[in-house]
Amino acid sequence: MINIGFSIPSVAVRSARRGIGSVNPLVWFDPSDLRTLFQDGAGIAPVTGPGQRVGLMLDKSDSLVRGPNVVTDGDFSESGTHWATNGSTALVDKGVRIYSLDGSYSNVAQANVLTIGKWYIVEYTVAAYGFGSLTISGMPGNPSLPVTVGRHSILLQTTVEYLSIKRRSGPADVTIADLSVREIAGHHAVQSLNTGYRPTLARHPASGIRNLLDNSPTFEGWNENAGILSASTLVAKEFEMVKLTARAGQNGLTFVDLPTTAEEFQTGTFSIIAAAAEYPILHFTGGSGFAASRGAFEVDLTTGAVLSGTPIVQDVGRGLYRVSTQLNCTGSGDKSLQIQPREHMGVDVTGDGVKGIFLGQAQLELGAVATPYQNRRNRYDITETGERTLWYLLDDQVEDKFVTSFPDLKSDATEFWADETGITIKGAQTIGAGDRVLPGRARLYSYGITDRPLTAPETAQLRCSLSLKSLT
Repeated sequence: MINIGFSIPSVAVRSARRGIGSVNPLVWFDPSDLRTLFQDGAGIAPVTGPGQRVGLMLDKSDSLVRGPNVVTDGDFSESGTHWATNGSTALVDKGVRIYSLDGSYSNVAQANVLTIGKWYIVEYTVAAYGFGSLTISGMPGNPSLPVTVGRHSILLQTTVEYLSIKRRSGPADVTIADLSVREIAGHHAVQSLNTGYRPTLARHPASGIRNLLDNSPTFEGWNENAGILSASTLVAKEFEMVKLTARAGQNGLTFVDLPTTAEEFQTGTFSIIAAAAEYPILHFTGGSGFAASRGAFEVDLTTGAVLSGTPIVQDVGRGLYRVSTQLNCTGSGDKSLQIQPREHMGVDVTGDGVKGIFLGQAQLELGAVATPYQNRRNRYDITETGERTLWYLLDDQVEDKFVTSFPDLKSDATEFWADETGITIKGAQTIGAGDRVLPGRARLYSYGITDRPLTAPETAQLRCSLSLKSLT
């Protein structure tokens, strides 16, 4: 089901707004509001988190308010007075069975209920499913509707004035009931190309992006030929940790190659949370591509004592230590981060597949000082405790453009957005009727248009609101 707002008067909502909404924008796109984002242009699959492609973004300027149901007899109880059927489709008890055994045309339709170009939310219940698929006439791309038994929602920008639900292709046998079609006002934006060209939803802390290691809480992707990495909650239940166990007959070494984004740095810092398990010592070294000592160290995790090297050790309580070391890149050679459990200083273990140490919160960053930990799942999903999370659309600058349509706004429109370059507020814009492409920056945090000039106080308020959604 699509959850996109409340049925309350638009004017009342707009008069009570704060922040960006206080300037009563004609269009407002806000990637931080997941209610407005869908993976496909038909609004069938909602975006549920960072890392997912976005094919449809709803305009929040009218608060996602739905209009009245435009179809008559949506429960199909009036014996076909308002519905026309074709082929083998037939009305049943409070429903309609769209049926085609041989794949011939079969549909149910109601005339003159839609307005071309407007957006509608279509909700229906699949009461029974036999086989095949359905679609709606006038939907670009002829997408397949959800047909599993239960309640469903889709979004439709119609190109026809009638509503026709039909078998999509081939044989079909699907019974639907309790149908409603309501306008959802706004200038919604669509990326009409295929999935590979759509921008990706992403988030990062307001402090910026520092941690360069993907899967920093889980250590996924680290080499496990000599050491086994497995999830553990034995030490800290409030954040993720793993246990590094030395494989039987092996020395427990696990390593990961530097990400390409970090390969050219001159000075960096690696930090990690660690605790003793059956083995007491954490041993670290960088690959041959790091200068001098390669950041090598050994730390006794029972006391926090430095046994070799020059790491910085911070006691964070409950037997946990945050250990950091500086790495200087030479520009050539192996650039990997290598960790081992040890029982005695300077001596590799011969593992038994059980004994090991606990690890968590790995971080690699530029600079010579370890900063607060950032939880990095991947380039799209980075968070930091105590910091605001900024949501944005990540655009590769190729074919990711979102397109929306406007009426003629004349020459006094104000267009505004926040992206990775800062905040832009452009007054006295001439915006004619037709399609308009949203700004194609790499990171789009927010975008909107008003159909009038803004006062100085409104501009200041808008700038302040946009700054809360971006790095500015």
